[in-house]
Amino acid sequence: MSTMNTDLNFAEMLYNGFIERGDFSGIKDALKLAGMNQSELARRIGVERATVSAWASGARLPSLRVFSKVVFVLDNAANKGWQHFY
Repeated sequence: MSTMNTDLNFAEMLYNGFIERGDFSGIKDALKLAGMNQSELARRIGVERATVSAWASGARLPSLRVFSKVVFVLDNAANKGWQHFY
């Protein structure tokens, strides 16, 4: 298991990507940094994998409530290990 940077701020990363590109496609890089894939994230936040795929392609945006779940899951996966939370 690789050691992740505990200074990662996924909320800032995803928000800045949204401001720069106008979409949520930064989720691809965030997932890679957190060591997760779209299916794992979808399962952990309670959405279909197709929904996460639509975010990654820039076709859709998550609600604010779902965005906060995404950030929570990514932060825990990258900084503490998601196995301890789910």
